Amino acid sequence: RMANWIVAQLGEHYDVLGVRGAFLRDAGSSLRGVRDAFEQLLQLQGAPVRRVSEWVARQASVWGLRDANEWEAVVRFLRPSAGTPDASERRSPEALFETLFRILVVGSERRPRAMHRDDVHWGGIESARFLEFVAAELVSRPARVTLIATVLTGEVGTQEFEASMRHLSRYDGDTAVRHSLEPLSAPD
Repeated sequence: RMANWIVAQLGEHYDVLGVRGAFLRDAGSSLRGVRDAFEQLLQLQGAPVRRVSEWVARQASVWGLRDANEWEAVVRFLRPSAGTPDASERRSPEALFETLFRILVVGSERRPRAMHRDDVHWGGIESARFLEFVAAELVSRPARVTLIATVLTGEVGTQEFEASMRHLSRYDGDTAVRHSLEPLSAPD
């Protein structure tokens, strides 16, 4: 609730484009929650593949994607083929992360970005690696980007994710801030 409130306040009191959402339990080890967030940021939720492809092609030069393979990877990431593994996830994850980070940075030059994802512990190792990539990149390439991720520790099946998230402690106080909260009491 608090993270949703923060993103709402950023949008209401400052000119920040914010999106909110959650990872789903048993979503598998994919970037689905990250994909959902980018669909919201780019305002492409539910758009058919053709519209996504045309829109990304128009935006490619704005984002600095000069290689057609890069912007095609963004289309495949946003609209993976039904029933087949996401081709963008089969290529180097770091190359995809770099492209997604560049999209965030370019967009944040016009309007700051705030992205909140709830239950990130269900996002899998790939999502943890994306968060770590963003934290590392923000050290050398500052941008007006805020990622708020809520994690419930100790859930069955999330140990690998939690272990990966410990790598973020390298960026504590620099590009990552960790706040541990006690469980909220039941409403009266």
